[in-house]
Amino acid sequence: MAGKEAIKNAGLTPQDIDLIILATATPDKLAPSCACFVQEKIEAFNAVAFDISAVCSGALFATTTAVQYIKSGMYKNVLVIGADTFSNITDWNRRDAVFFGDGAGAMVISHTNEDKGFIDFLLHTDGRGKDCWNIPAGGSLTPTTPETLEKGLQYFQMDGPAVFQTAIKVVPESIKKLLHRNNTHIDDIDFLIPHQLVCASLKKLQNVSLYHGKK
Repeated sequence: MAGKEAIKNAGLTPQDIDLIILATATPDKLAPSCACFVQEKIEAFNAVAFDISAVCSGALFATTTAVQYIKSGMYKNVLVIGADTFSNITDWNRRDAVFFGDGAGAMVISHTNEDKGFIDFLLHTDGRGKDCWNIPAGGSLTPTTPETLEKGLQYFQMDGPAVFQTAIKVVPESIKKLLHRNNTHIDDIDFLIPHQLVCASLKKLQNVSLYHGKK
């Protein structure tokens, strides 16, 4: 649904789409890629299609990938989708269950000769924090068994304090680095739209040498 609306709003048809990138941590099946299901449903059979799995940052990784493909000249119109059904992997008895839900968003990124578009991206990965947000069972390392189901290991588990501490450290550093390498000051930014951190996290970010007056 989101993909169809994005294509329609872009003034294109499904046949105009060269590439579909779907960011999801909850694919319909382990194989084939969920993007294949999307391609079939929207009848975009001229498009290459694949998934990206990066949980909360998935849509950003997908967008970055789409832009690089367009800049290389390989594709002209890329459909980027971020979608998850966390209700299927949520233990509703955990208090952090309220932070997650189901949803989908999509956009079409196209080549243009005009002087506008994405300026820069800064991505960061630290595998040392892999256990801060994880689904213990269901993969090839720990296959699903009656025992893992009994223990609820098919549900996501999050270390809230660890995620919080990482956010208040990495987010300001990333913002500063991105601004610096583009010779831009925070005062020049009209809108700063962070991840859905809790209010305490947002207040903490305001105290890390970032301009307070921005929206």
